[in-house]
Amino acid sequence: MLRELGECLLFSCFGIMAAGCCQTESDVPMPPADAVVVSGFGDSKNISFDRRFASFDSSTGVLRVDSLKSAHMFQPIVRSLNLKPNTNYTLSFNYRVENPNMKEHFFHILVRTGANEDILWENEGESAQFKRLEYKFTTPPGGKLYSVQIHARGKFVGELSDFKLVEGFGENLYIAAPEARKFCGDLGKIPSGAEDFEVLPPAPSSEKIVNAADFGISEDCENFVAKMNAAIAKCREIGASKLVLNKGIYKVANDGEINFSDLKDFIFDGSGSTLVYRKNYGGNFNITNCRRMVFKNLKMDWDWENDPIASLVEVVKIERNGDSYFDAKFLDYENFPNKNSRIAILTGYDMKNSHINAPGLFTRVLELTKGKGITRREWVAPNVLRVYYSKNDLAPFEIGQHFIFAHYYYDMHGFFLRSNEHLSLENVEILSCAGHAFAVAGTQKYWQLKNVKIGIPKGSKARYLSCAGDHLHIAYSAGYFKMLSCDFSGGNDDCLNAHDCSIYAQPVPGEKGKSNVLRTLSKRNVSEFYAGDEIELRNDDYSPTGFVSKIVSVKWPSDGSGMCDIASEKDIPKPSGNGFVLFNRRYGTKNIIIRDCNFHDTKARAILMLGSDVTIERCRFANLAGMAVKIETGYTFNSWCEGYGADNIVLRDCVFENACMRSSKSGRNCKDIIISSYCKTDPSREKAKFPILTNILFENNTFKNVKGLLAEIHSADNVIFRGNEIYPLAQTDASAGLKEIFLIGNSKNIKIVNNNIVSRNSSSEYAVCAEDKSTRGIVFAGNRIVEP
Repeated sequence: MLRELGECLLFSCFGIMAAGCCQTESDVPMPPADAVVVSGFGDSKNISFDRRFASFDSSTGVLRVDSLKSAHMFQPIVRSLNLKPNTNYTLSFNYRVENPNMKEHFFHILVRTGANEDILWENEGESAQFKRLEYKFTTPPGGKLYSVQIHARGKFVGELSDFKLVEGFGENLYIAAPEARKFCGDLGKIPSGAEDFEVLPPAPSSEKIVNAADFGISEDCENFVAKMNAAIAKCREIGASKLVLNKGIYKVANDGEINFSDLKDFIFDGSGSTLVYRKNYGGNFNITNCRRMVFKNLKMDWDWENDPIASLVEVVKIERNGDSYFDAKFLDYENFPNKNSRIAILTGYDMKNSHINAPGLFTRVLELTKGKGITRREWVAPNVLRVYYSKNDLAPFEIGQHFIFAHYYYDMHGFFLRSNEHLSLENVEILSCAGHAFAVAGTQKYWQLKNVKIGIPKGSKARYLSCAGDHLHIAYSAGYFKMLSCDFSGGNDDCLNAHDCSIYAQPVPGEKGKSNVLRTLSKRNVSEFYAGDEIELRNDDYSPTGFVSKIVSVKWPSDGSGMCDIASEKDIPKPSGNGFVLFNRRYGTKNIIIRDCNFHDTKARAILMLGSDVTIERCRFANLAGMAVKIETGYTFNSWCEGYGADNIVLRDCVFENACMRSSKSGRNCKDIIISSYCKTDPSREKAKFPILTNILFENNTFKNVKGLLAEIHSADNVIFRGNEIYPLAQTDASAGLKEIFLIGNSKNIKIVNNNIVSRNSSSEYAVCAEDKSTRGIVFAGNRIVEP
């Protein structure tokens, strides 16, 4: 701030800007100019309803729906007029359902053609009280006629009111300008990021060195895992300070893990060795409950020659009638070596550029988990596999297409790290593994990765993945993590996914309306909640309840439902919605420092950061299928529930290039950065109204080839983008007109200042779109359009 004011005074002294060189207030936005299409169920010219199952009360504006006598599972109730093509719309209305039960009945909301082609498809029916819903959608160009429809699924009674359909998204527009003056006003609280900390090295009381060779370990030995575990057990027994593996290439063909557990002040030195795995189950290394330990100088690989983790195939035949299928030829093999390999996921491949990230390529999930969802297949030649697939699923397939078949997914992790303290992994290289490269859980804290590389080895043939899952997956931790000078690429999922897992649960009714028991809707994540843990309850919009209590017991009902009962010391309050999100304060993925790292050429996202007190600086994000950074928190009813909010995050001096590469669309369909929430499903149109994501700063970064939005922001408070250089992708910058670079909703105090948009087209306009009704405190100033 003082430096900026000093620049103003300097310029004024030389008479360069007599009227003042900076501004202290936000630019004034262009307000929405939306046109009302339908207003209320009484608007009979523009909306109709089936009077057999619905009745309208003009005095209250309520449409009462009764599908109890319908003979159909899905009964159409409401239909609007036909909508214009290539037009933005906002739909909103209130609904309620008597005796809610989403498994049995709900309102089914659609934007549909007469041929049942949908661009919006949502189910709502959990609320017994009137609840406001809002949906935004854009009709496609062309001649197809869409209408808004509301169906009743199942037999129930419910009500709808205050129906509105409006052209436009109800957004204020803030426009960047070449002549924009620098902003030097007050930005309020500036996020500081993580505090520095030290990962302590081993401090052994004596030097006792064990060599693995003394336990029968050699490059051609059998039972490598058992012999290594015997060497580790000896280290634990005598309090050794170091275990040395002589340099070599070791084949590991044994199931089960190499277990480093309960070691203190200890070093494992792999001496630059390479371990080549081929196994059926169990991770490669398990490091648990160690204190002041260093693991270093090791390479990890997989036996691709006999059991490829992934393969390149070409579609050589398609049968769309009868017993439909496609034939896939394995291009790198005359005779594919493992005929029992499954197809977990298939991903489109660009042969011209030898890359999985190109527009128009698609992914399909087949047998994601081994033994579940098996697709029938048979070998019709030594290197040709016939995959039986439904006619509808075959629609996008064509002869000549190329795919990567991933034969493993989250199967056998490279390293499983649990509840260690002061752990350092240094100079480790993972060439390939059949699961996550690193998986983390428990109360792991004060740990680091230094000079860790994950990637397909250069010059290798018939290698298409490094790790079969995430490069680094933190499911739980107690924080204090450093990642320094690391290089992650080639994986089948995200580079870094850092979070803690939550649970969605509902109170179990007790005597006199009181209860101390919460019942989960699924068994997911329950295994990491223990008696004695302190939990915090959040409402289902993430607003605080003020309730904190210890768990008394965790019990599984005998009804086989898979749900779980969690009892607390205190009586459970009444939720403001339908249930609670449980945060377990045993965990806290926070105080994270990521410096000088390279995240690139991966099939998914670079970083999912669901933690707090984070600094990410001098990193590179390049050639990504999805977004570069996603900061979020969310819950679902039957799948993952991740994050306890995010706060105090700083990203600075980073370079972002070529995110969202697999999308063939631009505009709002592509985002380099997402700061958002999800509720009930992931993804979800519904966002948390409470700002669960706070105090986030992006500064002095360079964003190259921005395909659509630079950032989409929801459920946030005090997010600052300042001093960044933004380069729109050449083809999206080629035409004149308005281009959206930020989208903001359900947020406050979002500040976008002093950024440069480097544009090749002087006729282009670049805008921030902020929802008029759900945002406040937007500051947009000093954002300039400059020439390259």
